[in-house]
Amino acid sequence: MKKLLLFGLLLLTGFAMLACEGIETVRPTLTDAEKVAEAAGRLPALFPNRGEVRGNLNLPVEMIHGVTLVWESSDEDVIATNGRVSRPMAEEGNIRVTLTATLSYGAASDVVSIEFVVLHLPEGLGFYTDFAKAHSELTLNDDVLAEGVVVSIFAAGYFLYDGENFLSVYRPNHSTVSIGDRAQVLGRYNVYHTLYQIGNVANEDVIESGLDATVPIEEKSVSEIVALDSGADRLINGTTFRTQGQIQIKGTFNNVFIVDGDDELLVYFMSLPESIAALETFEGQIVELDVIYYTNHSRDGIMVVFQGGVDDVTPVEVDEEAALNLDIATAVAAPNYTFGDDIVLPAVGALGSVFTDWTSSHPELIADDGTYVAMPESPTEVTFTGTATFGEATGEVTVKVDALAPMTMEEAILVPDGRHVMVEGVVQSNIQANRGFFIYDGTAHMYVRDLNVVPHPNDGPPPFAVGEVVHLVGVRDTFAGIPQIAALKHIETTDTEYDLPENIGEVDIADIGAGVYPAGTIVTLTGIVQVIRGNFTDVRLVDGDDFVQIHHNTGNLLFVDFEDELVTVEVTVFQWDHRNNFVAFFGTADDIAIGELSDDDLAAIAAGAIDLGDLSGIYEDLELPLVWEHPEGWEASFAWASDNEAVIAPNGTVTRTSEEVVVTLTVTVTVGEGSAIRTFEVTVLDEDFVPEGMTVAEALLEDDGTEVLLQGVVSSYPDFAGGFFIQDSDGTAIYIRPAGFTGVEIGNLIVVRGTLETFTSFGNTQRRIADPVLVKNEGGDHDIFVDDTQTLQDIVNDYPNNSSMRFRVYDIVIQGTASNTIFLETDEDMLVRFDTRNYGQHILDLYEIGDTIPWIEFTVYDISFSNLRAEGVYFPELTDAQIEALLEARINVPEEATGDLVLPLELVVAGVNHDLGPDVFSIHWASDNEAITAEGVVTRPEAGEDDVHVILTATISAEVEVAFHVFVLAESDEEPLLIVQKFDFGSSTVTGYAGDEITFTNTWDDTEYTLNKSRMQINNFDGNPAVILSPHSTAGTYAYIEFDLSGLEDGEYIIEFDYTAWSQTAVNNLKNENREAVYGLEVYDDATDSWILLENTEGASNLVDTLTATYQTTSYEVSGGGIYRISINAPGSGTTANNTAQAGVVDNVTVYRTGEPN
Repeated sequence: MKKLLLFGLLLLTGFAMLACEGIETVRPTLTDAEKVAEAAGRLPALFPNRGEVRGNLNLPVEMIHGVTLVWESSDEDVIATNGRVSRPMAEEGNIRVTLTATLSYGAASDVVSIEFVVLHLPEGLGFYTDFAKAHSELTLNDDVLAEGVVVSIFAAGYFLYDGENFLSVYRPNHSTVSIGDRAQVLGRYNVYHTLYQIGNVANEDVIESGLDATVPIEEKSVSEIVALDSGADRLINGTTFRTQGQIQIKGTFNNVFIVDGDDELLVYFMSLPESIAALETFEGQIVELDVIYYTNHSRDGIMVVFQGGVDDVTPVEVDEEAALNLDIATAVAAPNYTFGDDIVLPAVGALGSVFTDWTSSHPELIADDGTYVAMPESPTEVTFTGTATFGEATGEVTVKVDALAPMTMEEAILVPDGRHVMVEGVVQSNIQANRGFFIYDGTAHMYVRDLNVVPHPNDGPPPFAVGEVVHLVGVRDTFAGIPQIAALKHIETTDTEYDLPENIGEVDIADIGAGVYPAGTIVTLTGIVQVIRGNFTDVRLVDGDDFVQIHHNTGNLLFVDFEDELVTVEVTVFQWDHRNNFVAFFGTADDIAIGELSDDDLAAIAAGAIDLGDLSGIYEDLELPLVWEHPEGWEASFAWASDNEAVIAPNGTVTRTSEEVVVTLTVTVTVGEGSAIRTFEVTVLDEDFVPEGMTVAEALLEDDGTEVLLQGVVSSYPDFAGGFFIQDSDGTAIYIRPAGFTGVEIGNLIVVRGTLETFTSFGNTQRRIADPVLVKNEGGDHDIFVDDTQTLQDIVNDYPNNSSMRFRVYDIVIQGTASNTIFLETDEDMLVRFDTRNYGQHILDLYEIGDTIPWIEFTVYDISFSNLRAEGVYFPELTDAQIEALLEARINVPEEATGDLVLPLELVVAGVNHDLGPDVFSIHWASDNEAITAEGVVTRPEAGEDDVHVILTATISAEVEVAFHVFVLAESDEEPLLIVQKFDFGSSTVTGYAGDEITFTNTWDDTEYTLNKSRMQINNFDGNPAVILSPHSTAGTYAYIEFDLSGLEDGEYIIEFDYTAWSQTAVNNLKNENREAVYGLEVYDDATDSWILLENTEGASNLVDTLTATYQTTSYEVSGGGIYRISINAPGSGTTANNTAQAGVVDNVTVYRTGEPN
């Protein structure tokens, strides 16, 4: 099987070759001259676009067989020998440059000359060395070439200086410039909040180095800097200010702020890390420093760049009184809450004030020195009062500490958000995809949500099972009507007993939305199932005009099969103060009870099924249905009425007037003896309205915030964010943000009304339509314009002018892969990327890094992690040879068989064509020997007979056939090892990492065992229950399961078990040295009262060294009985508070006796 290797590795040689099964290709030994000749022959193919050079070239210095290359250029000002390209201005025209490579290997050498055509820069390209002029003339998305001296650098880019003003260059993690360089930068003019800058950099050339980088420094207070309006004056950005303020570290991400009274500056988190670290050493001090104005962020306020070190920060001496007051104002205890730990009271302020003589308002709880004395009966705020002294100045200083105590859930709900609480309750339900769970103590329900405690379902099981009782400390919070506890400081299971909450009975759906029942209440609801299909499939329970929605993180999709049925179900109230009223469903399909629908219910279903489309801008007659037949055969009749028949008649005829008119249509639905009424509000546009929308190109000329009516052909869908793209006949396109339209397919001509906006985050300037309304869908299967004249480099260089446009590009080289992403090679740092979870899953099996894909077709979406994201990706139809290669790569047939085989009957290949679904190929099996039948049934030869060689043939078509060679092993005549004990955890799951014992039923002997353990549970892994060992940074870094084998007779034994890690991520984490992980088998040593790590039969003690993401089996030779542990200890600083981040998996622990007892 071919695998994509490490991201960033570029193999400049080779094309994938598929060999027929069973044929070995032997390559003859090449002479030095032949090696050079082969490399020379391949060299020109590395530059397929040499006639249209737009960016830097990747000139290899080594090729196949280790052949080395030395380059010369006929014009180093245009193409340097390191591949740097300097494109000529438009008036100079294109320039031809010959590059000559001398190839050498051993005593052989050859010379290859290749001519390149370097294209001139675009006509009308603005070349600016005057940045005030640039800011006044340029508009968003203009191509721009600018030149200036680099005067400041940060992780996201740098500022150029023209001697008077500044221009920012957005170049995250890719720039190679240094302060003092004169740089020439080609890119696009875009904006980040109030910072106008060059983004989408296509070329970056250093003209000269070592220049003076001194800039003027203006002295301003923090408040004066905050008052600057960089939105109106683009020249403010990049200015250096000398200011004073107190260094504070605060916020969710521990950002550095410069604070002066009520005003503050956020030090841009993309400042150089060493500069951030330098500032952090001055926490609490008043300092003077130089900062660079970056942008006025819409959420975070003024951001500044600091690019100095410790020596560039000057502590400011303040008078004694001011220093004292600042230290008093910032004094805090560590931590400011406790439920058993001592409190550290501050002894010295950041500016040097000395704090003494602390006294506690409740010394019976926390002593004057911060020593924890006793837990209060109820939560108590303890105030410590001390004396602050700075020189001759003195004052009183106070700090407050919450002494926590157990409280009921009912009491905790009343605690203000942001304060700590201590509660205990039984886990009543897990909503793991939402990263939370409900607990209950008999007084009230509380939702607990913490991403560091509850893993995503893909990363592991929930930490606590329903019915387990947990004791926790966390921060009170409220979200969308749910009282919750977040930011957990402590959580553990206890032996306290609480009853699970009971269902309070049937309630009205209307009362859920009214907030009558608190979140967590278990109720019974009856309603009609309504399925809403759009970008997501939502499910509602409807009762007249009221509804609740089954939360998408619970079992909502189970209701799809009950569409339009009257059902009664048990649900848990979840959110009511949200965009919809949500309930959670934790049952199965068997728990959904179907009721009998009355005629009134059927009429309500029919009324709800009426879809007149968007009625906010009608300009033509409406089709008002008079009858409707349900898929199950019953029929409804509709009678329409209008409150303005002159504009909309009951038959749907529309008569437009000189003004826009709002009309109410009422339909009476009749089914048998039942009826229902529904109203529709219709806006009829005035008679001057022209229904044809403007073209996409015309819409793109309008400003953001403009409401537009435009039309275009639907060209593709992005899997990443929903919505779709529409295009003009020439391919000009725009992204329509998700709107839940139904019936819109690729090739349809549609008219859409919405508001223009520009997506500017992460260096984007993507135009799109927000809040779209589908005015008209004319349908049809219109042609999709696909531009096949561009290279990937052209596409990268032209972004965002080509945003949302569709391209087909040929001969694409795979540059690398990382985290479900494949990167396609360009001549620049910015690559083109696509997600293999949505597109091209077969690429991982057929190609390696450096291989060439014949073509791909895609839509340009946006910039993602500094690369261009492709969506709606198509690939060439699979050839027979590729299907055969996929069959061979994906079908796992063992080389040896001792038991029946599972032979798959289908090969499913997803993502070849995004819009056509997966390719499914039927597999037909044949066998040349009855030792294995075509169904996979194995008959082993008798002991002493030869093993049988069987050829199993998997056939998809006459052209696609793969042979698998399997040896059926004869029965063994050796006496098998005697199993004296085995632990098979496959009976059922026993979840919950907390506690020091686990009780389970052993499948091997159907006996219940109770074993000692820590940070361990039994949960499903690859479909079967297994031991999960989970080191955790706060709950315990040592995870184990213990086996008492002290009852074994004296003698020699083998302990064998299967082991792996929870995921590839867990493998990588355990192998990371910062976790210091040790994974293996330990034995208790009585003499030293310690645990000794054993070596396995391969001589290895730490299984981390050989760990993979699939099961392996390890064996240990031991003498006699003892107490053993399979453990993972990860005490390092890198261990996280994620249950599965460094989790191991163990199963089938088997003890064999290898000899007679002594």
